[in-house]
Amino acid sequence: MMIRHVPNLLTTLRILLAPAFVAAFSLFRPGLALALFLLGALTDMLDGQIVRRCHCVSNLGKALDPLADKLTLVGILLCLYMAQRVPLWLLIVIAARELLMILCGALLWKRRVEFAADRFGKITTVLFFAATVLLFPWHDDPRLLLTGEVLLLASVVSSLAAICHYARLFLPALAPRHAKAE
Repeated sequence: MMIRHVPNLLTTLRILLAPAFVAAFSLFRPGLALALFLLGALTDMLDGQIVRRCHCVSNLGKALDPLADKLTLVGILLCLYMAQRVPLWLLIVIAARELLMILCGALLWKRRVEFAADRFGKITTVLFFAATVLLFPWHDDPRLLLTGEVLLLASVVSSLAAICHYARLFLPALAPRHAKAE
């Protein structure tokens, strides 16, 4: 198999892991759910490293990678809400942000406008996933839970800052195109 196909296979695996994670969690298998989450995070890191080293970016990967990220993120938040580790408002705010990002991304794709995650999105993702590991119900240590809550709130603030930043990029690209006067 050619190495350039590996990132898309890893991303596809990550898409499949998202519902498996939610199912394991729903079946009261938090250890399995955490293992699936960590496997998904590992495939995400490997995918990114292979793409950067081999310069094998694909249009399919550009579409699938953000989808995998969003499915994973919303699945994790849903599980944390079910475990009463995050409030409903947070699940709604983050899910709405992800839906907005998908819609804007689809519009940009339709207009053939190149767009990629930047440092704001990456910072938000790192904060969110660190918070997730600390909030996940594999422990009841109050210090870890408090740290997880602080990191989660920081990820929400970072997420809102990212929306403002991305809006500056999205809005001009999404503005109606006017025909040039002859």
